[in-house]
Amino acid sequence: MDPIMRKFDLSYPAILKLLGDYKMKGRKPSRAFIAWFLETYYRLDAIEVDDAICDECGDKGIDAIYVSELWQQIHVFGCRMFEKKKSANALGDTELKELLGTLTQLKDENAARQLQTSTDSEQLRRLMQRLEIPKLVGEGYEVRGIFVTNRPRGKHAEELLASNPNLQLYDSQKLTDEYLPIDKAEPIADRVVALWEIRKVVLDELSKMDNRPFASYSQTPFLVLYLLRELLETRESGGMSLCRDQSMFVSKLNGRARLAHSIGPTVKCVVNNLGAYLQQHGPAFDYKKDLKSGAKTKEISAQVTAFYRQCLASKYVRPFNQEWDESANIKIAPEFSGELPLE
Repeated sequence: MDPIMRKFDLSYPAILKLLGDYKMKGRKPSRAFIAWFLETYYRLDAIEVDDAICDECGDKGIDAIYVSELWQQIHVFGCRMFEKKKSANALGDTELKELLGTLTQLKDENAARQLQTSTDSEQLRRLMQRLEIPKLVGEGYEVRGIFVTNRPRGKHAEELLASNPNLQLYDSQKLTDEYLPIDKAEPIADRVVALWEIRKVVLDELSKMDNRPFASYSQTPFLVLYLLRELLETRESGGMSLCRDQSMFVSKLNGRARLAHSIGPTVKCVVNNLGAYLQQHGPAFDYKKDLKSGAKTKEISAQVTAFYRQCLASKYVRPFNQEWDESANIKIAPEFSGELPLE
């Protein structure tokens, strides 16, 4: 076991040592916990962390808000740190349902504006104003709930998560699986290399696309990478191990070449489906405008995911884990290293 993992203890009171400086800054434990999470997992700096947090009475269960302009998403955080023996108990669905209830108050621009004006939390009101949350919701940004806890997930939590794809849980197991200390540079470098190799595969597939303007558009590779991650996060893709591995398999024997080879069929499936989407919608799809819409991106993601599942069922494409396992026994051709001219 990695020596870092042996020191990683989320039970109470051991977790207080993990929070360290976050708690020493005068934050109460739950606020220190979400601050540690945002800096450790979202890689926000200290100022960004303080700006994102709104943990006080009357905050409607919202402990922090983060806006991703790249993915056009609004991440709404709920956080609960359990103390003493309760930290070992399985998390049910009660806290997750409370966060889901909060998300309904951000279902559209009017609802978000009502939340902003009615909240008793001045911190939450100012945060929503500064981030222009109602406006972004109106523009189609996707709202996702992120619940963070030091408990392991239980059966009822898993059932609720399965029926609510806009809700994500960082429980003790997921926090452990994805933990990477900020000063541990080598795995970070491996992940950068892995993403570079995957990006080359994406550009290679886009170079074969009939719709050259769309293929060469600067945002298209990012769209493909986003859709690829969405597919790899599905259970049937066999890609969860790749997403959770600290080096994204690059540190394994012949990892770079095997990764590029194994991810290729899934990337091809994404690009082919994007081509079908363009043909289906024709000139009505203004990609330079529509790709800035969170609602449109979500629509494309749903179609690509459905198509991918059909491809798996018909064995047109195999799960990533099967491709990876077999790549250890075959001779892999040199990888594409070119670039597409981007607008």
